[in-house]
Amino acid sequence: MNVDSAGLSITTPPATAGRPAVNTLAVGALALALVGLCLGLTAPAGAIMGHVAYRRIKASGGRGDRLALAAIVVGWIGTAGAVAMIITVMTMLPSRT
Repeated sequence: MNVDSAGLSITTPPATAGRPAVNTLAVGALALALVGLCLGLTAPAGAIMGHVAYRRIKASGGRGDRLALAAIVVGWIGTAGAVAMIITVMTMLPSRT
């Protein structure tokens, strides 16, 4: 136990077991992909970020590959849904001929 200049005890956190932290890019990618399922706008960004995170995780041996893979799948499904919705709306508009 260490003591600071004011006489208060300072405890140091225990050392980690050497497990790498979950890749934050994968977490962000999944968040964007899930929001994209509702809004459609962020789904492509989530899918692309998922690809980048997955590649980085595989190269570094980090954690979060399943999160990145989920972001890829959910992001591209959200993107396909948004494109299908846009096409549906565009075909339902009256023509200007």
